[in-house]
Amino acid sequence: MFMDELFEGFLNRIKAFKRLPILPQVLIRLIEICNDENISFQELSRTLAMDAGLTGRVLYLANSSYYRNKEKIAHIDQALLRMGRNTVKNLVFSAAVHQVFQNSHGHEATHLKRFWRHSLLSAVIGRLIAVKTGYREPEQAFFAGMIHDMGRLVLSANFPDAYKQVLDIGPHESQRLLEEERKIGAPHTEVGAWLLNQWNIDSFTIDAVLYHHEPAIRIANAFPLVQIVYSANILAEMTESSDVRCDDVMGFFSFSLAETTDLVVQAEEEMETLAQSLGIDIGPKGGPTSRAETDEEKSRGLANEVGDMAMLFATLQTLTEATDEEEMLQAVHDGLRTLFDAPETLLFLYDSRKQSLINHGDPYSEHVTVPWEQKSGMMVRCLLENRVLSSFEQETGFETIMDEQLARRLGKKGLVCAPLITRKERVGVAVVGIDPEDAVCLKRRMALLKLFSHVVAAALHADRLKQEHARQIQAERLAAVQALMRRVAHEINNPLGIIKNFLLIMASKLGEKNQDSQKEIKIIREEIDRITRILPELSISETSKFRIKGPVDLNRLIKDMADMFGKVAAAQRGIQTHLQLESGLPKIIADKDGIKQVLLNLLKNAVEAMPQGGNIHIETARIPRHGEENKATTQTNGPQEVRIVFRDDGPGIDPTVLAKLFEPCVSTKGEGHSGIGLSVVYQIMKDQGGEVTCKSSPGQGTAFTLTLPVNKS
Repeated sequence: MFMDELFEGFLNRIKAFKRLPILPQVLIRLIEICNDENISFQELSRTLAMDAGLTGRVLYLANSSYYRNKEKIAHIDQALLRMGRNTVKNLVFSAAVHQVFQNSHGHEATHLKRFWRHSLLSAVIGRLIAVKTGYREPEQAFFAGMIHDMGRLVLSANFPDAYKQVLDIGPHESQRLLEEERKIGAPHTEVGAWLLNQWNIDSFTIDAVLYHHEPAIRIANAFPLVQIVYSANILAEMTESSDVRCDDVMGFFSFSLAETTDLVVQAEEEMETLAQSLGIDIGPKGGPTSRAETDEEKSRGLANEVGDMAMLFATLQTLTEATDEEEMLQAVHDGLRTLFDAPETLLFLYDSRKQSLINHGDPYSEHVTVPWEQKSGMMVRCLLENRVLSSFEQETGFETIMDEQLARRLGKKGLVCAPLITRKERVGVAVVGIDPEDAVCLKRRMALLKLFSHVVAAALHADRLKQEHARQIQAERLAAVQALMRRVAHEINNPLGIIKNFLLIMASKLGEKNQDSQKEIKIIREEIDRITRILPELSISETSKFRIKGPVDLNRLIKDMADMFGKVAAAQRGIQTHLQLESGLPKIIADKDGIKQVLLNLLKNAVEAMPQGGNIHIETARIPRHGEENKATTQTNGPQEVRIVFRDDGPGIDPTVLAKLFEPCVSTKGEGHSGIGLSVVYQIMKDQGGEVTCKSSPGQGTAFTLTLPVNKS
């Protein structure tokens, strides 16, 4: 449009222009707004409109091809509606990070503040002129006034050393300013217009930026927005230098001197009020800041904000990468300690079935629960009211003795309770122990604590939903397996009866002389009888209702099973069975048929895993019951368990299969196997009050460990 080869070559040097510098105060306020969901959309729009760099970026993104909308946007509120709060939040955070880590941007704090003050005042004056003259889009005038000197930021960011000579040129020396900028490559008016054109800003706004330093005689024949921005720039310069005159401005709009003066005074008052309401220091006219807080302190404040965000994102990444709930809870504890310097923390998760808050992560308080029905105590109340509570901010201090106990448990004089709520779902409460001196520091970081709580609640809730979905899938699988097994039970009864009858015929034909054969036939008949008893019980989840428990000699049962199964395995596959059974092993009260089925399944799996031969080791031992190992009890009079270990020399189990080994329909043997056996083992052991675990590595064999309680009669 206004481009020659020399100018085009200059622009090619800055096409990859650096991000524009932004006052730390503005970014801090924007971060606060983005982190507080209770602050209105209008407040975000109003604050963004205060900064030329961020405003330009927002409009650039809103007008990009990503949104596939041909209608160009010139107002910041329209851009926010198109983009959404989250996109703007990401933009603000990225700008904050860049501002902290990109120190060499060419603008010293005083020059940046002066530039920003001039831009804001020009924007307010532009809007007042638009309203006074009946211009239909006063917000467009505000935006154009805000960004009219955008080119100065671009030049300073890309050529900081050369532009230092230009920064101190006064507002009344516009021609000298443009000449010095041409020595660098191009005047800021042309650079700003080019940049806005790249951002797809409407042409009238671009014109207002391009022509705001043109001679007044040319401006007189321009469209209204160009005249408004030109005049706003002149009147803003008047407040900074007595050498600037406004005769041309009054001529454009037929303003009297009194009207013009009133307009400028009103604009300055509005600008000051606006800046004060946002907590932003714009400084006095052309002078250093009058506030006690220095720019360095502001920058440090921004650095702290960015540091907090970085740690928060690190915690979020750890949460998303956690493989189970235990790792997630550990990440929450670590995040609390890191972000809030709180070495002592507790985490209570809400259990809707038990209607209680249950402690997680503290081994000394793992059975501590807080009933929801009591409706008292800091934890329950912070969830009910969905707000952070501190014992130091309450007139009564602690609400209940329970609160005092928790503080004492954490070794502190007070508590802070943060609710974990997402989508109106109660997830739990994070509890931090604090002393009075910690409370002041934590209060300053309350916004971060709230954001952290939201992130944690969302992550834990998502994990709960995932677990519930997995339970539903497992229940559906179990239902399918039960239906299949009931059908199998129905179909298999008839052939079993026929086999049993033929065994009777074979036994009578063999006669009493062939005792070995009669003994083997007896074993087969006993196994058929056992199968007949098991068949009606083939609903996996209901097995315990039908089984009859009595004293079981495990060593004898294992020897019988090994003798029966070992002969066949040794003969057919060359597998040797080795028994190491502790003498004097106490009997257990259990279902003999169920234990027999467990042993049979494990022996069968081990044999099938070693088609080329190998070894099976079975060991038994009496051990203290889990959780009683360190207590002052002897092996004979304390709570006891019996441990059975099955080890084989097979190829081992793939880790992906091992993780869900006891789920139905998961098989280690490939096609042709249902994957039901180990799920049956798991359920039977659970029915007997015992446990089964498995350790295996590819190429190093597999070991199943069974533990069963010794019930004294």
